[in-house]
Amino acid sequence: MEQKEILTIQYNKNENKIICSNEFLSTLNDSVKKNLKLLKYYNINQKKILAAFFASNKEVPNTLRYSVDNNLQTLIGNIGTIGFYNESLISNNFERSIIIILESPHTDEYDSNFIPIAPAQGTTGINIETYLLKLLKLIKNQSDFFTQQTSLNILIVNPVPFQTSLAYLTNGTKDDDVRDQVWRTIWHSENYQRKFSEKVNNFNNIDLIINACTTNLKSEITNFLINNSNISPIYECSHPSSWHSFHTKNFNLIRIR
Repeated sequence: MEQKEILTIQYNKNENKIICSNEFLSTLNDSVKKNLKLLKYYNINQKKILAAFFASNKEVPNTLRYSVDNNLQTLIGNIGTIGFYNESLISNNFERSIIIILESPHTDEYDSNFIPIAPAQGTTGINIETYLLKLLKLIKNQSDFFTQQTSLNILIVNPVPFQTSLAYLTNGTKDDDVRDQVWRTIWHSENYQRKFSEKVNNFNNIDLIINACTTNLKSEITNFLINNSNISPIYECSHPSSWHSFHTKNFNLIRIR
């Protein structure tokens, strides 16, 4: 049986314990020993992720990525540029908007110095750009959502805007169970559920929510939206990293409300 280790997460003046494999902890320790600038984020002796890793300047900002015409023929935005988008910060004065929810940023959402870029970079961003119109047309076939003749803004939101995979500290190595535990540690703090609720409910004219979080965390967001938001419709779908399977049985799209 694989040996388990305790890793401490220092967040919001609190310390929480998560369980990780000995292999993950060894990878984390070795990575930090080879790159001493990471010591400001991790204490090797105490096996502790320090609060600096979750400081406000490490939050990946939610963004307006595209707009789309009501006939779902054209994405309007910085098409074809996946590294650095010409993003505008989300405001609350859009006429009509769709929110795509992703759980948290990973490696591509930060530069090499751990400076936040924007949500949905890399493969996730490529797949959103490639398949979003097809997804919206599928939703259109299931509902009367696209009856108004106005364009729609596409917003991408991370309920937890930090790198919960800790991949910057492990040189890219990811353990899904560690990510989920860190994500839940932050999400279940009163602070971030409140922040997310304020974001969703304060945006004007949000007409559709697509919960595209990873499978293990999807229900957390869906249940929260059902209990804390009046927005409808709400859909669940596969994470954009797997949208290449759009026309296969592996792609899931379910209307929740």
